[in-house]
Amino acid sequence: MESVTVRALQPADHPALREMCARNLADLATALPLPSVLLHAPPDERWVAGLLAGRAAGTVYPYVVLDRAEIVGVIAVHDVVDGTHADLTVWVDGRARGRGAATAAVARLRTIAHDSIGLQRLAGAAQLGNGAAHRVLEKNRFELVGRVRRHRFVAGRWQDHLLFHSSTSPGARG
Repeated sequence: MESVTVRALQPADHPALREMCARNLADLATALPLPSVLLHAPPDERWVAGLLAGRAAGTVYPYVVLDRAEIVGVIAVHDVVDGTHADLTVWVDGRARGRGAATAAVARLRTIAHDSIGLQRLAGAAQLGNGAAHRVLEKNRFELVGRVRRHRFVAGRWQDHLLFHSSTSPGARG
């Protein structure tokens, strides 16, 4: 999807993120591990400042997903370990789903993770029933590692997830 880009999170992004989270609260409650800051404290200046501090420390690299310059999601490389591998999380506004925004955003961030951040591996986890998330990762050459039991506490209970991983090295499998 050529109209989709990602750019580094900026302090001025919080109003658009706050509105998007409010519009998608029911979805966020079933998709994100609890306690999630997006559920209990919609994005504000402090939330963004915390993520920017994490970027400065090299532990999280937050981005917004843009479709024709409108913020339609968030994506991040986080839990960076030894500067070599990290987790990837993406979430797209319900109004933008089904159009390839998440797939395009993951492709762009995978390139950034290798070329700019210098990571060798990324991991992504998706709830068992979230076939759309599985397809996003598979389309971006993430390989299925397996099922992780009781991986995250989501929607009031521990839930199993499928774990995927990807080498960010050029030409590497997965």
